[in-house]
Amino acid sequence: MPARADFPTVVPVSVAGRIVQVALVPPQGRLDALDYVLPEDLTERTTIGSRVVVPLGKRFALGIVVSFAEHSDVPGLRPVAAVVDVAGPVLDRTLVELGRWIAQYYLGSLSEAITTMLPGGLQVRVDRLFHSDPASLERAVDPHDRAILECMVAHGPISLADLRRRLKHLSVARLRRLCREGNVLVTYQVRTSAPTRLQGASLVRVIESLPEPEAEHWRCRRPALWRLYAYLHDHPLGAATLAELRANFPGAAAKVRALEAAGVVQRVLANPEPPPAPVTDVPAPEEVQLTEPQARAVARMTDALAEGFRVFLLHGVTGSGKTEVYLRVAQACVQAGRTALFLVPEISLTHQLAVLLRARFGNQVALLHSGLSPKERWQHWEKIAAGDVSVVAGARSAVFAPLRNIGLVIVDEEHDTAYKQDEGLRYHARDVAVVRARMANCPVVLGSATPSLESYFNAQRGRYELLELPERIDTRPLPAIEFVDLRGKAAARHALPFSRTLRTALAANLAARQQTLLFLNRRGYARFLQCVECGDVIMCPNCSVSLTYHRRKAALQCHHCGRTVPAPDRCLRCGSTAVAAWAAGTEQVEQLLQQLFPSAKVGRLDRDVVGRRGALQEVLHHWEQGRYDVLVGTQMVAKGHHVPGVTLVGVLLADLTRNFPDFRSGERAFQLLVQVAGRAGRGDKPGRVIVQTYCPDDPVWRWAAKHDYASFARCELAQREELGYPPFSRLVLARVEARSEVEAERTARLYAEAARALAGNGVAVLGPAPAPLLRLRGWYRYQVLLRAKESAKARSCAAKARERVRAAAASASRVRVVLDVDPQSLL
Repeated sequence: MPARADFPTVVPVSVAGRIVQVALVPPQGRLDALDYVLPEDLTERTTIGSRVVVPLGKRFALGIVVSFAEHSDVPGLRPVAAVVDVAGPVLDRTLVELGRWIAQYYLGSLSEAITTMLPGGLQVRVDRLFHSDPASLERAVDPHDRAILECMVAHGPISLADLRRRLKHLSVARLRRLCREGNVLVTYQVRTSAPTRLQGASLVRVIESLPEPEAEHWRCRRPALWRLYAYLHDHPLGAATLAELRANFPGAAAKVRALEAAGVVQRVLANPEPPPAPVTDVPAPEEVQLTEPQARAVARMTDALAEGFRVFLLHGVTGSGKTEVYLRVAQACVQAGRTALFLVPEISLTHQLAVLLRARFGNQVALLHSGLSPKERWQHWEKIAAGDVSVVAGARSAVFAPLRNIGLVIVDEEHDTAYKQDEGLRYHARDVAVVRARMANCPVVLGSATPSLESYFNAQRGRYELLELPERIDTRPLPAIEFVDLRGKAAARHALPFSRTLRTALAANLAARQQTLLFLNRRGYARFLQCVECGDVIMCPNCSVSLTYHRRKAALQCHHCGRTVPAPDRCLRCGSTAVAAWAAGTEQVEQLLQQLFPSAKVGRLDRDVVGRRGALQEVLHHWEQGRYDVLVGTQMVAKGHHVPGVTLVGVLLADLTRNFPDFRSGERAFQLLVQVAGRAGRGDKPGRVIVQTYCPDDPVWRWAAKHDYASFARCELAQREELGYPPFSRLVLARVEARSEVEAERTARLYAEAARALAGNGVAVLGPAPAPLLRLRGWYRYQVLLRAKESAKARSCAAKARERVRAAAASASRVRVVLDVDPQSLL
């Protein structure tokens, strides 16, 4: 915040009052909730969950009141400066308690948990105002003192900036002395406003090239700023995100501000998304005839609305009508006077869902996801908190929506790893949703065609109630899955993405005027560029990966840290022009399709495409309306989209999802293949799926070809039990990150030693070992894995070992220990 509390704080009210514990938002270092005195005249406006402004050192910070107390062991407590929320608290007591559970379970601070829950972006400004009275002016003798006091008396409460404008030679030391003597009083005025930034991320770009004399000055006198300016000036995309700059330049935010102040660069809005599409062509609820399994599931879950907390696992094959079941139960919930919370794993899935929900519930629906601007998120948040909506839908962060009187929680595609937060406090939204439902004493529905093995195991053990939808709507057959062995094929040898079988099927599908979906989990034009003469591959300087080639942008880009450089026309090591692009990505597949089938309308859906303004909704709308004959994409195309016109699905290289150094790779591969295959044959015509692979005999593919989840789960669970992996154990991944590999390895060894000393019986400590991605965004990473039958034992050991390492390495710079409870990825 801009204001500083380095003047004596004079609050013109009595500070005798209750003691409040305040969680700082955002977190300040390792500080957790702090004690403050609540002035008496603020007591009536303050409750659990209220936002307050508090002094912190020589500045002010925003915080959330999380508890009250009658006394504190901390001496010299300072008073709360102001209460931000007037209409009511931004979090209710239940959400604050949910924050406590998240902090305790995921081994973070309460401040981290509360910050994670809030939409973020609220702007709070604390203005420090100086004022005096005529009596103080009469007592003043020094002419400089009198000048200051006269200005205050004449103009009333005045800011330091205004004082400096009116008094050219103002001495701050003199002003401080007048405050200490009591001749000047200091009060603080808090102003809040919702963010005004429109939806979308900001980009930093050069306004215009510096003329040579000025450029030479910057090169010589301000080399750090010059390097950042030169990076932006030569950027192949013409602009870079702040995240990309942070990954490549220490102190990037401060450098960008300095360049902005000098008029050299500016921030511009990047690709805001348009508002949701209007509700059109949605069948009314009475037009949908439920199948017998659907009707049984709806009846059972509707009955459970009055039974309190219960977890249902709705296992339905792709196209079996799970969404209709959700909608019917949600209607029953709303008709009973309660509210419903609906989670999906990806923002792309909110498009169809929003249309369906608004057709059923009209204006009683609110969306919450990261695709909204901060201002829009706060507007929706306040609307939800005021009780103006009955249904909230959204991606991961919607689990924290301030809904009142929750009667139903739905988690669609509950197996999806997108529900796991991979930065900051690493919570799992599915598991948080279960806890929230328990706190609300209402049922929660976890739905999937390919449930996570943990959820399926819980259903088998009776912890969850299993409901099944074994057939598609109208008894449509599941698509036939066939495999193409790429071993020895000419297409594979020449790195072409289409086998003869797939090309023939694609041509036939186009001739029949039916839609085709092609899946390749690799974006860009090619995974890397390599010199044919010397073999050199251009690597990311910040990460242990090669730079991906994007042909349309004529750029090489790291998909982890965002570093982007122009694509060279010759080898940077030997100068040869024989540079080859290897391992086709979705951009190259799109180009090849246009060459092979020039009359076909080809679309693409990946993160590169949806970065353009309105592209996500545009692509999905065209796809649903049949305007694309072929859509090629990454795993974004595999999740939940219902397009009846798709009769052919091609998986260009299934092994990309299979061969990962992670015990969950088989489960992930099975889920992804079944899900993407499930996009075919959802209309009147049967579907066909062609899967290209170098390992056609892999048992995971055999089970997927039969859509046999039960057999896959039985075999996979047996292997997990033998090896001691979840769900037969609980894991905590400790990742030590440092700017130096030596420091990362040394600290990881210290952590492993501390963990083993603390482990006792029942906790196994594995490692340390370098992470599969050794370097990421400039940080070297080593890992230690803690495994135990009981989660509490593993978490306790992990947290205590972290504290020991922190104490031992307090003087070490730029080393951090990140704990990931129930990790979904070991990369």
